[in-house]
Amino acid sequence: MTVDVEPRPRDGTPVASEWIINLGPPFLVLVDLQLGYMLVSRNCLENDRLSNHVVHGICLFAALLLLLKAWSLWRAAGSEWPGKGPDLRTRSRFMSALGILIAALSALVIAAQWIPVFMLHPCQ
Repeated sequence: MTVDVEPRPRDGTPVASEWIINLGPPFLVLVDLQLGYMLVSRNCLENDRLSNHVVHGICLFAALLLLLKAWSLWRAAGSEWPGKGPDLRTRSRFMSALGILIAALSALVIAAQWIPVFMLHPCQ
């Protein structure tokens, strides 16, 4: 078996950005969930919800920023639904469209995790 040792030629596609917009939002959901649970006992003792609101707000804002980045990458790649071609623009369109969907779903999940902070006391 032969291995291609030549580096991939620079074609101008932002591969790192495409991976960040696809992996970043689910990571933000997990960070939001973890930090939200970690703050519950402190918020119960101090009768304070502000820190929990700050965490949820920052995570939601970051997820929305990644959604905007995915949208801009999709627009730069041609702003049409990805086809079945094996070219680089199709790959970029697919990764960007997938990033839009993942970031939107992650922002929705973060917003859903924020709702109980408004409705429940931290000691409940």
